[in-house]
Amino acid sequence: AIRKNLQATHLDNHARVIISDAFVFLEREAAPEEPYGLALVDPPYERGWGERILEALCRKKRLAAGAWVVIEESARVKQIAAPEAARLIQQRVVGDTVLYIFEAR
Repeated sequence: AIRKNLQATHLDNHARVIISDAFVFLEREAAPEEPYGLALVDPPYERGWGERILEALCRKKRLAAGAWVVIEESARVKQIAAPEAARLIQQRVVGDTVLYIFEAR
C-alpha cells in the first residue's frame, strides 16, 4: 500500500520503503548518502521499541536537522522520552492509538 501511494503521488523516486527489523537494520545498514527527512515507526505496542528506535536513529545520526519521526503507540503509553537530539512537537490521539511526532535537532 505504501509503494502504491508513493507511485500515485509521484514520490516513488524520492522515497525508500524499508521492511525490516528496525534494530538489525540500524546496526548493520551503512548510513545513507543523505540523512532521513522522515521516519515512520510502527512497532508492536507497549514494548518500548518506538523510544529505542528513536534513540538509535539519533545516535546513529540517521536524521537530517528538522527531520520528523512519527511513532505510533498504544494510548496506554503515556509518554515517549525524547533523546537530546530530538524534541516532541506534537502528540495526537486517534482512538486507542497515539501518534508521537518528534523533530530532530
